[in-house]
Amino acid sequence: MQLPEDLARHCWVASIENRTLTIITDDPNRASVIRFQQREILKQLNQELSLTVKEYLNQIKVKISNVISGGNHPMSARNLSPNTANHISQCASNIKDLDLQKAIQKLAERGQFD
Repeated sequence: MQLPEDLARHCWVASIENRTLTIITDDPNRASVIRFQQREILKQLNQELSLTVKEYLNQIKVKISNVISGGNHPMSARNLSPNTANHISQCASNIKDLDLQKAIQKLAERGQFD
């Protein structure tokens, strides 16, 4: 089943367990739309899956989360403990790929060294 594009871009399947489809969305308004249209969504899904799945889905759970989906979402930098920073720096010094080594070293610099 294909959700409308404006809805699908903000929804991800988290799991299917015990005949329940769990969907994660990053928007409370879209969560409401999914909940409101749950019966129709289940009807269409069960029709499409009837040839391959023995048990029908009977419920949709919707969770709202601040999902990062590969877009340009800002992430806050966090400081590392001095011990962790030292370990990462030591690992970086043994990497032969210079670009990767530089990136790992930059990560290590988030901590303060002993």
